[in-house]
Amino acid sequence: MRRNFLRLSMLLVVALLLTGCFGRERVMVPPKIDLGGAESVAVIYFENYTEYPGAAYDIEERIGEKLREYYYVVDRGRVESALAELGLRRGLVPTRDEIRRLGRMLDVDVIVTGEVVSYFEEIVQDPPYIAKLSEDRTKAEWEVKQRTHVVLNFAGRVLDTRSGNIIYSRRVQGEASETQKTRLSWTKPDEAPSWILIPNPSRTDLPSARTRSVNQAVDQFTADLLPTYVWRKIEE
Repeated sequence: MRRNFLRLSMLLVVALLLTGCFGRERVMVPPKIDLGGAESVAVIYFENYTEYPGAAYDIEERIGEKLREYYYVVDRGRVESALAELGLRRGLVPTRDEIRRLGRMLDVDVIVTGEVVSYFEEIVQDPPYIAKLSEDRTKAEWEVKQRTHVVLNFAGRVLDTRSGNIIYSRRVQGEASETQKTRLSWTKPDEAPSWILIPNPSRTDLPSARTRSVNQAVDQFTADLLPTYVWRKIEE
């Protein structure tokens, strides 16, 4: 009797789940920011006001990748060629007329540009500590913990190539941290390891922290420019 009851209960749960699956559909919600029906985009140079030389390039590439999920994004080679033909280069702010001309050359609706405002990186290594102690408290496992922290801030703008005007702008910040632990070859619980055994701070986690901070900032900038998807109940 109990077995039959359990089997019936499971069948009811499965039926409810199936009803839920077939009773809903995934619907695209248009971007919050109306770019005037824009379908094509060109990402041009971001001015870099920081000490990290790769910041602008990383942001430009990531913005292109994100916007490509919904828009047609012109490849970097064509953009660089058009900029060179117009005599535009980093350090020069395009005029409205140059934005309109660039739009015609690349056949795009909008252009994305901006500035990398600030970049901060920090590597902090804590003093050695005991990570594990033997049951008789005669041996210890010592470790050193290092934290790598990156904060990146940029301002981006979307320009209409028909008028040269700004139709969207936003300043965003990305922040990421990486932690690594290094085991030391020292087992005395009542005596701290010699400084000779402690490794120098490592920069190996910087690329990963930089990438994550860039991705976070770009995700914020493009959030209102991309559609979202929601599940809605199908009307019967």
